Amino acid sequence: MWVECGWPHAGFVPQERCQTKAAYKRALRNKRREKDLTVSDDLHECLLAKDTDGFWHTWKCKFGAKITFPVCIDCVADSRSFAQLFANNFADACKTNTQTQCI
Repeated sequence: MWVECGWPHAGFVPQERCQTKAAYKRALRNKRREKDLTVSDDLHECLLAKDTDGFWHTWKCKFGAKITFPVCIDCVADSRSFAQLFANNFADACKTNTQTQCI
């Protein structure tokens, strides 16, 4: 409706847009808090029941899994070769564009 009215900055339409947007964000925040409380209760229950698998499953759902990095970049897998590849690429990027130097 706001777009159809030509993006007005004053009047009923933008006021209603701001109020609706605020109510939407408030509802999302409340829902997120409810979810956080539920997950906290689930973690607590798993600890009390000594359910380690359930605890870590809930933990990973809440806080995410471990970040993994690529093992191979440009067909190079060991750190020494990767450092050399990086140094070569960096040196190529820092070369001048012209063959002759201005004096």
